[in-house]
Amino acid sequence: MHREKVNLSQTAKAVAAELKLMEPQRKVTFKIADDVMVYGDVSLLQVVMENLFGNAWKYTSKRDLAHIEFGVTDHGGKRACYVRDNGAGFDMTNAEKLFNVFQRLDDTGEFEGFGIGLATVKRIIQSHGGWIIGEGEAGKGATFYFTLDDQLQYESINTERKGEVIMAQT
Repeated sequence: MHREKVNLSQTAKAVAAELKLMEPQRKVTFKIADDVMVYGDVSLLQVVMENLFGNAWKYTSKRDLAHIEFGVTDHGGKRACYVRDNGAGFDMTNAEKLFNVFQRLDDTGEFEGFGIGLATVKRIIQSHGGWIIGEGEAGKGATFYFTLDDQLQYESINTERKGEVIMAQT
């Protein structure tokens, strides 16, 4: 693993642009915080964002107007990045299955997939010394929170221009 400073916002914006190109007819709004800077392997973090945004894209496909958001917040006393959507969501009683290989919470066959994306994301996040959790409510969407290294200290800077949060290493 080659760690370096990574602008995760730029990665998120690139992934969002690719998704829009695949299905330009879909009405999806993206809200992506500016300048979320992290320290990690750029290639592996690309995979994380592709999987998290890909899931958000997939599970919002039944919405007339989908919303997908990326930013930084406080979660359990830790600064965490998040990807949030207003899609199908999931029942929290099954949340322990989210990150297991070949485990899918959607057993209706309504959404395609093999159940390896979130397992891959978890392994990448853990290899960076971080953690990931998912929270959701059936029919109301899901949010995935993650950190990359609990040992790094981050400073949250609220910006006035859009109420967005910037994460910077201190």
